[in-house]
Amino acid sequence: MNFINDSEWKICVQNVPIYAIDLIIYFNDHKLLMGKRINNPAKNYYFVPGGRILKNESRKDAFKRITKNEIGKSIPMNKSKFLGIYEHFYSNSKWEQTNISTHYIVEARYVGFDKHNQNFFNLSSQHSSFELIDLDNYDPNQIHKYSLIYIKELTKNL
Repeated sequence: MNFINDSEWKICVQNVPIYAIDLIIYFNDHKLLMGKRINNPAKNYYFVPGGRILKNESRKDAFKRITKNEIGKSIPMNKSKFLGIYEHFYSNSKWEQTNISTHYIVEARYVGFDKHNQNFFNLSSQHSSFELIDLDNYDPNQIHKYSLIYIKELTKNL
């Protein structure tokens, strides 16, 4: 399983929804891991880590790969909890000079940790930084609306 080249990916984004997994990484001190996005969609907003599932890749294998790529630690899917399926619609895409919209179907997965150690978080080509967002004190204007939905769902169930 490999990522396809940019021109093939562009055709996919133009024509089909993308199945992805979002990681709801929660720490017992009431903090949530988010990355500041440097690409569209969701550019300049804090967003939970995540990634798309590749062709012929099982959800379990994708989850392990995405956790390794996004937070630097491979986690088996059975160590997470299914939170739901969400749809994310964006009027833009990573190709800023086009009118290509992006449609994600997202499986949200909760992963809890006792302590945080930012040393294992990976900065990918998608994020300028990772932050631990204090769920008792955060600026909703800096967090993307789809991640705000996760925060609301999470805090009502804690």
